Amino acid sequence: DGFIYMEEFCEFIKCPMSDYVTHIFNLTGALDDYERLDFGEFIKAIATFAMLQGEEILKLLYAMFDPDGEGFITNPQLLEILSVLHPYYRGRTTRTLKEFDLPRTDKVTFTMVKNLHVQYPNMFHPAYHFQDRTRKKLFGLKWWERKLRKYMATKQKLRSAQMTSNQVDQAKQVRDDRRARKAARKKSRIDLARADKSQFVRALYIAKNVADAMMPDIDV
Repeated sequence: DGFIYMEEFCEFIKCPMSDYVTHIFNLTGALDDYERLDFGEFIKAIATFAMLQGEEILKLLYAMFDPDGEGFITNPQLLEILSVLHPYYRGRTTRTLKEFDLPRTDKVTFTMVKNLHVQYPNMFHPAYHFQDRTRKKLFGLKWWERKLRKYMATKQKLRSAQMTSNQVDQAKQVRDDRRARKAARKKSRIDLARADKSQFVRALYIAKNVADAMMPDIDV
C-alpha cells in the first residue's frame, strides 16, 4: 500500500519497538494520522536521525519530556526515559539512579543527564544502539561515515563564514564608535576654543582636531 509501520521497521533492523522510536518519527512529522510512514517522510526522518552525533542523541532523548526547551525534566521523567530504553530492567535502573545524586528540587538539567551518561554509559546505550542498527541496515556504516565527514566539513565552512561575517560587523561597529567619539571631541574642542581667550590654547584645540581628521583609525 506504499506505507510502512514503525513496528515493521524495528523488526527489519532487529530492535524492539518503543516510545523512543515513536519520538524519533514524531519529531520530524513523518507519521500520518494512522502512524504510518510513506517513503519520502521515512527517508527524511531516518536521514535526520542517522546524522546525529555524540550528545545529540542525548538531546533527542531529553526532548521527549522537554519539547518546549524549558531546560529541565523531572526525576520521574528521567526514570521514564530509562524505562523506555530498558523495559525489562526497570528495577535495575531505579537502583542505579539512587546512586546518582539527583536534585531534591525534582529538576534534572541536560548537564546532569550528560554526567549520568559519563558515569553509567550503559544507561543510554540502547538509544545509540538503535542508531547503529539503523545505519548498518540502511546503506551501511561506511556510507554514513562518508556523509558525516562531508557534513562536518560543510558545517565548519559555514561556521568560518559566520565568524568572518561577525568580524566584519564588529569592525564596522568599532569604526562607527570611533567616528562618534571623534565628532564629540571635535565639537567639545571647538566650544572650548571659542570660550578661551588664549590664542595658543585655541591653536592647540584646532591642531588636535586636524590630527583627528588626518588619522581616522586612531583616537587623538
